[in-house]
Amino acid sequence: MKTSIFFIFCAILILPPPFNARADELPGGRAIIIREIRFHGLKRTTEKTALRIIRPVFMGGEFSEETEETIIQELRETGIFNPEIRVESRLMNEEVIIDVYVRDKWTLIPIPFFAFSKDGSWSGGLMGIESNLLGMNKTLGLGVFFGSFGWSGVSFYRDPLFLGSDMILGVSAKAGINDEDTLNPEEDVIRRYRENILKLGLGLTYPFSERLTVMGEGRYSYSDILSGGNDDLDDLQALGFRTRIRWKDLYYDIPYQYGLFAEAEDQINGGLNGTEPFYTITGELFTAFNPMMRHQLKFALMGAWSYNLPVQEQFPLGGARGSFTLPGDLRAEHYGLGYVSYSLPLLSFPWGTLTARALYEAGYYESDLMTKEYYHGPGAGIELYLNEIAIPAFILTFGWNRETGNYQIAAGVGVGRD
Repeated sequence: MKTSIFFIFCAILILPPPFNARADELPGGRAIIIREIRFHGLKRTTEKTALRIIRPVFMGGEFSEETEETIIQELRETGIFNPEIRVESRLMNEEVIIDVYVRDKWTLIPIPFFAFSKDGSWSGGLMGIESNLLGMNKTLGLGVFFGSFGWSGVSFYRDPLFLGSDMILGVSAKAGINDEDTLNPEEDVIRRYRENILKLGLGLTYPFSERLTVMGEGRYSYSDILSGGNDDLDDLQALGFRTRIRWKDLYYDIPYQYGLFAEAEDQINGGLNGTEPFYTITGELFTAFNPMMRHQLKFALMGAWSYNLPVQEQFPLGGARGSFTLPGDLRAEHYGLGYVSYSLPLLSFPWGTLTARALYEAGYYESDLMTKEYYHGPGAGIELYLNEIAIPAFILTFGWNRETGNYQIAAGVGVGRD
């Protein structure tokens, strides 16, 4: 018995304990170096890809107080891992070994999609998305959509580790027949037309830092009016270039994110075959806080301005796509809105979290058929976030426009407000 106790005591002395020391705690102020990073629980994601995802932390780099949390945040941001991630660090001969425990999400997802709004607009379809292609954190999507707007086929590819770098490559294509009913604030149809559409995009995003990224994208747009055309609605064909500057300093918790997000985007389009050139500028800013118990208090502003914007390119507003209190088929050339919201988890499960949100929003919009209209009103929604499946959320929203007295209901799968 005494011998067993002696060996247990020796094992306790020999085994290295979990390590939480600061990088300046070695004698002489020497930095603690990361000797090895080991992933546990990877099923589809390759270890090489996982190491690239946490690139701010790397073998041979310095260990600091922030290292473990940085690993968790980088992995959560990708959306391909269950957000419950554990990191353990051990000091071994003045170097650190880091063990990362993760679970891959189910990322090969056939998504039957359905959404509707109280104004009568609806959509459905099937979207197949692989958000961890070949276990390398690349996304490939193919889908077909149909509904009150007509039908369309879409495809896209996103590579956040393009050629092994931190650059992001994005490719997209959309084609189909679009049936458009544009509503006024009283929800009367003020324009109706049908068009063949084709949209192509090819872009590259460059990260200047962990927070600042800049994107450049070439775009081609084509619209052939099939019916409903008049003097102010012509065919469209344009070749353009879009640039975007994004500042993102976010902390990813379960299920919300906190911090600051700011984005500004401009698009310059040169008209082809008689289409006049047109320009757009859009922007978004939000800051979110955790007042208590993983709740979220959020303040947001967003808007858009355009010059010589064709009807087919006007900005859609309303429902789950934009303002809670506006109809889904309302379109504008210029708009601005702001809201304050409070969200809280209602129920948490091993596979997800059911949440509720209440907000109040106000804004304005205008177009070629509408003078500047102001609106404001409350809204509420319920969302279901999933831990094991790479779908953003299931969502059901309600909003009431106090200027018109109209209310809006919208629902969807795989969509969210953020």
